[in-house]
Amino acid sequence: MDNQWLDADLDKPTTPQYKNGYAGFWERFGAAFLDGLLLAVVSFLVLGAFGIGLTDLYQGAAKGEDPTELFGAKYYWASIVNLLINWYYFAQQESSVHQATLGKRALGLIVTDINDQRLSFQQASVRFWLKQLMTIGSLLGSALAMPELVTSVSFLALVNYLVQPFTARKQALHDMIAKTLVYKK
Repeated sequence: MDNQWLDADLDKPTTPQYKNGYAGFWERFGAAFLDGLLLAVVSFLVLGAFGIGLTDLYQGAAKGEDPTELFGAKYYWASIVNLLINWYYFAQQESSVHQATLGKRALGLIVTDINDQRLSFQQASVRFWLKQLMTIGSLLGSALAMPELVTSVSFLALVNYLVQPFTARKQALHDMIAKTLVYKK
């Protein structure tokens, strides 16, 4: 089997351009956590703009009620708006002159392509959607009552991040496919 898309750049030197090296698992996890906190606040604001109260949402969840049954189409629209905001945030920030989201900047990380150049908006978008594909697939499997899809996609999402500490350039699977690197600045 030819894994050309994975092996294409393995023959290049793995010496990082930045003296502090590649970002490790925990640095990246910390940056994702900080970005998640920021985007959670934005998500709550979007839900509120669609008339979805957090107390109603949490009370419904505590009773095991599906938010789509409680709030109907406006929950779907709020979810789509939140996804688009997340996409724009990551793609714009990682392709900006800072080359990092606010969470990555706080921890001194930057994202580059494999040639140590700034990402284009398109490449940053591909990187984002590759990460999201696994989560969206898992949610889609749940919505369609397809447990085999949930299991397969959840396993892939787990592998995506667990390979990162063991690769020469500390790349997660989405980084390998998108041909990106994450450095400590």
